[in-house]
Amino acid sequence: MPERQAARQRTVPLNMTIRRHAWRRRAITAIAALTLSALPAWAADPAAAASPAPPAAAPAASGDRCLDAADEAALLACRKSAHADASRRLRQAVDTLQQRFRDDEPEHLKLFNAAQQAWRSYSRAECRFRHRESVGGAAYDAYLLSCLTELGHQRLQALQAVIARP
Repeated sequence: MPERQAARQRTVPLNMTIRRHAWRRRAITAIAALTLSALPAWAADPAAAASPAPPAAAPAASGDRCLDAADEAALLACRKSAHADASRRLRQAVDTLQQRFRDDEPEHLKLFNAAQQAWRSYSRAECRFRHRESVGGAAYDAYLLSCLTELGHQRLQALQAVIARP
């Protein structure tokens, strides 16, 4: 009798197994895509990818104009300004590509829009994760904006490379 019960438990219909594990496949696919998107940066400098970048000591060393801020309010205002500028330039690149795809390759427009939406979700989640220990702190918003600006610059460089190709 115990053998019959064990046999019954093992014979789960295949479609139920597939449905039950579909979310795992989607999660693994998303993780793999995000991991693979980081490979070009790692390949360019494996040592830098292996260890987190140390915090900048001075504005001249990092090129960050906001590090001279007198207080947290000034830092936040500077970060907002830098983020708005980076977002504007990124939006211009997105608009350029959308117009190109709309005119020449409509099927690529759908793919690009999906990729852009996924990138926006990724960047927000990545920045929240990077600064998870600062949640509720006075400088959390400044950290978050700095991270979003950094990822926006990276995305802008990638899109500019696409724009440069005919």
